[in-house]
Amino acid sequence: MISIFERKVLILGVGNILMRDEGIGVRVIEAIQENYDLPDNIQLLDGGTAGYTLIDYMDDFDRIIIIDAVRSGSQPGDICRLSPEDIAGEKRLKMSGHKIELPELLALGQKLGKLPETTLIGIEPEDISWGMELTPALKSAITAIIETAFEEISIRGEDYRHTSKGDQACA
Repeated sequence: MISIFERKVLILGVGNILMRDEGIGVRVIEAIQENYDLPDNIQLLDGGTAGYTLIDYMDDFDRIIIIDAVRSGSQPGDICRLSPEDIAGEKRLKMSGHKIELPELLALGQKLGKLPETTLIGIEPEDISWGMELTPALKSAITAIIETAFEEISIRGEDYRHTSKGDQACA
């Protein structure tokens, strides 16, 4: 049995930063890197639009939390938690931009036995047109997204003690 201090956790942010809110996963990883000190068992990865190549990282972790833009029909900045099964079975969710591959990546990881316990934290985008700035709705949601990721780790029993490096979790 692996203790909670030995479990390796990956927080993976994916998205295309050239398409405004589509880059929310990457922007959240940047905010965590800039503002938090994490224990050694929690790693961060900017997965960008890597798609299938991310499968190589799956074997190295006991738990993965993916942060990404997901169109679910809710309000911009709304946050939802999804399992790989939710993504595979939910027809109304539309993964934006590069995400055509995310459901397939998770399914492949499951079939190959390389997918550890995984949760997707989906954020409703407002604008996925060309541009590098997040919309105000998503920019203001970054702290809540980070807290959701930390809560998800805590729910599963991992130690996520962090120390803020600044006055806020993001600017």
